[in-house]
Amino acid sequence: MSRSPILHIGEILAWADAHYERTGKWPSKDSGRIQDAPRVETWMAMQMALSQGHRGLRPGMTLAGLLEKHRGVRNRMHLPKLTHSPIVRWARKHHELKRRWPNLHSGAVVGTNGETWNGIRAALSNGVRGFAKGGSLAKLLESALGVRNHTNLLPFSEAKILAWADLHRRKTGDWPTHKSGVVYASRGEKWSAVNTALLDGLRGLHGGTSLAKLLAAYRGVKRHHRGRQLSSQRFWIGPSLTTERLVNFLIAKPERFTARQMKPGERCMWRLCTAAAACRKGQRSRSSSLR
Repeated sequence: MSRSPILHIGEILAWADAHYERTGKWPSKDSGRIQDAPRVETWMAMQMALSQGHRGLRPGMTLAGLLEKHRGVRNRMHLPKLTHSPIVRWARKHHELKRRWPNLHSGAVVGTNGETWNGIRAALSNGVRGFAKGGSLAKLLESALGVRNHTNLLPFSEAKILAWADLHRRKTGDWPTHKSGVVYASRGEKWSAVNTALLDGLRGLHGGTSLAKLLAAYRGVKRHHRGRQLSSQRFWIGPSLTTERLVNFLIAKPERFTARQMKPGERCMWRLCTAAAACRKGQRSRSSSLR
């Protein structure tokens, strides 16, 4: 059995360059057969020869280490140390380009040699590449740039919510509702989240109330019950709606609901009346008939 020929570093690098030109990727030990070699060679064989010192090569090298040294290819087993400063700089750049702050799903870090935001998150969390264990990208952005951290939200208080509501009133002329969007002078809070916290007792609140109830109690804001008009008779769905009123409406104007004469609002009224009648007969619960 003939011995495998001597290998040279320049020869392996030439094959790697050809592989990159052909595929757009640098080879790894799992890249299979070397297409540009004059004889049958594999990249796994190159890895073994480099690491164990076979075929005239010095031991202790890897294919990834060889490409890192001579071609500047990123070596995942030998990543450079990081500090907070470049990460903060990259985050600012990301925000300028994307108009949002990066997270673990933000992909590649612009202007780096293969860094990813998920890789940075893992380094901060696992305590590698020069970091202490237990950090996170969200914590770093919060401390360095004041970015809202959804895992470390500040507690609410009714006094704070009322102060925000007063500011909203001064700026817009209206009291806020749960649909009013972002809260003025807050770090990204939304009125919908405030209302949910009041309802469910989140973020230091007791729960069982709502934004509307809070404003009614402490600012005297009237709570409006808005319904939707169903016909030209100004028949409204609201807190006063009962099955009796629905059925009476149908009895009072039966001729208005023939198939050809029905208008869109009246067709909706017809469906509700039918549900109400079924409810009276015990075929459907009152709550489901009014939905």
